[in-house]
Amino acid sequence: MSLFLYGSSGDCRQELGNPDEVEYSAEDIRRARERATNLINSYVGKAYPSNVPFASGDTPNQLNTLCDDLSVFFAKRSKHHGPAPLSDEIKEEYYDKSIALLEAISKGDVELPELEGKQGDAILAPRKGYSPTFGEGDELSWDVSPDKLTDESDARD
Repeated sequence: MSLFLYGSSGDCRQELGNPDEVEYSAEDIRRARERATNLINSYVGKAYPSNVPFASGDTPNQLNTLCDDLSVFFAKRSKHHGPAPLSDEIKEEYYDKSIALLEAISKGDVELPELEGKQGDAILAPRKGYSPTFGEGDELSWDVSPDKLTDESDARD
């Protein structure tokens, strides 16, 4: 199955300043979009595992925008080799801000509007440090940890 690339090659080219085909070929932009799409999938897949990779027509708008920005970064980086290939401003604007947003999406701090409620239930079971309530033996021998009962009672006071 071929990878569906997020974003738009035309938007990337426009963000690059509408360079001609000699400066940034269609293949350069495709390669940059592929890198950006793969990077996005690696972050977003943690928060939305059943949705990633997205298909044509169902990609959240925010991911298309992130892909365009990251693609610009990757395209510029490929053309500017050397010890200081890109200015800090370009890296911050097109890469650092995008990665910060992807990290927030990955952690669940930011939810994509088109996928609201599709992250699944985050079930927290704060039972660490207590003996299990249910054992493997006879159910008549099961009981709640006395430490857990004391902690819950103290929390109510």
